[in-house]
Amino acid sequence: MICVIYRSKRKIDTYVYVVKQEDEAKNLDVVPETIHEGMGDLTYVMELDLESRESLARVDIEAVKRSLKEKGMYIQMPPSQEQMAALDEKLSRF
Repeated sequence: MICVIYRSKRKIDTYVYVVKQEDEAKNLDVVPETIHEGMGDLTYVMELDLESRESLARVDIEAVKRSLKEKGMYIQMPPSQEQMAALDEKLSRF
């Protein structure tokens, strides 16, 4: 499954993952208008082949795949304070 990731210009560290469509102009059609309005303009970040990956940096890849299959989209919110502390701890070991 190929997904396309977009970054919110209004919400820092917030991303929308959608299933890549043949007509790229339709990639964001699955995002409800209320979500689109709240996030502001969405900027293309990258494409990912989720089937060729075992993990993602900040989110559970299985949750992303499940949401893409069920809803056609996944929203990655900014990391919580606990997640940031855990990441800082991991990085301090290097």
